[in-house]
Amino acid sequence: RLLVLCATLQFSLVLLALAWDLWASIAVRCGKAVYRVADMDTGYTPLELFFDCLELSLSVASCITFVVRAYASSAYEDYVLKIVYVVDWTIAVVVLIFYVVHWTKADSKFYYSLSRQPLLNVITITSCALVQVVQEGWVPFTFLRSLTINSALRRIFKLWDLPELYEQLTLAVADFLALVFTFAGLIFMLENLGNP
Repeated sequence: RLLVLCATLQFSLVLLALAWDLWASIAVRCGKAVYRVADMDTGYTPLELFFDCLELSLSVASCITFVVRAYASSAYEDYVLKIVYVVDWTIAVVVLIFYVVHWTKADSKFYYSLSRQPLLNVITITSCALVQVVQEGWVPFTFLRSLTINSALRRIFKLWDLPELYEQLTLAVADFLALVFTFAGLIFMLENLGNP
């Protein structure tokens, strides 16, 4: 049910993006000016560096909350699980803001909504919000946030002038850890299908 809801929401966003792009192309052909945020300077600013570092730390925090929630038992106090819920909601809100900001800056809303990072954002936001509302033992798909770490790392490494070997080694280790964490999360989800 959770995956179907995520897919339905993503499909709705793709349709909205397609309608937006269609409207924008018709408006341009009719000679009307279309306000686009993407017309601003696209250089890598310190603010974007801050957002990438924030996205990197949010992805790591999201993975940590997944582990805490996945192995929640009587060993954890209630306040620890409440903190996990608050952190998950905070991450979901910030990622939603990132999604909206990047969507408004994208040249093609349709291609943006079908790309990997926004697709993972929609899945993690939707599952995080729904799991906290339903609370029937479901574990959200927040482990997929580990796949978004490399996108931010690549943009950060473009700014820093590190030797190529260090960059590639760091990215390879991050890719490996993200894939292992994602595979472990998928296995955990499959093992607990239907368990309340």
